Amino acid sequence: GATINEKLQIRQVDPDDPTSPKGIFATENIEEGEVICEIPMHLMIHHEGELYKNSSDCTTVEATYKAITAEEHMLTPYAKYLLQQPRNYIPLFWSDEGYDFLLQMLGKYLPPQNSDMYELLYTEGIDMCEAPYNDIDDAMMRHARMMVIARSDYAYMIPF
Repeated sequence: GATINEKLQIRQVDPDDPTSPKGIFATENIEEGEVICEIPMHLMIHHEGELYKNSSDCTTVEATYKAITAEEHMLTPYAKYLLQQPRNYIPLFWSDEGYDFLLQMLGKYLPPQNSDMYELLYTEGIDMCEAPYNDIDDAMMRHARMMVIARSDYAYMIPF
């Protein structure tokens, strides 16, 4: 299984509010070079085949989609967690008013400078994906793609 440094605590941001988001908190100083966590590959969501340095996110989206649409008895704890995450939460799916407000807050000095960046992140390379992994009208595929955009580290979805 995975190991997490004993000097870390994963808990609600507000310990008195069970609905507050979770965060990772250091309970002691962590020395330079000290291992924070070790997560074996079998606990991550990733493409099973060869990875290409210049590939799009298609293989990671495919692996995530397969993980979150598996039969109930085959769902991993991480896949169950991803299924519990809010839908349509990246700015591309916000209301026009919410999206405009975000752009106002960002102004001209904070990234992304290009208001089309969110759409680009979502659609970039999608035409390179094979069917059905390019179907942005499928709600679970859209959710898998958003999870990859928000949470992946290159080609890996790491449960930490």
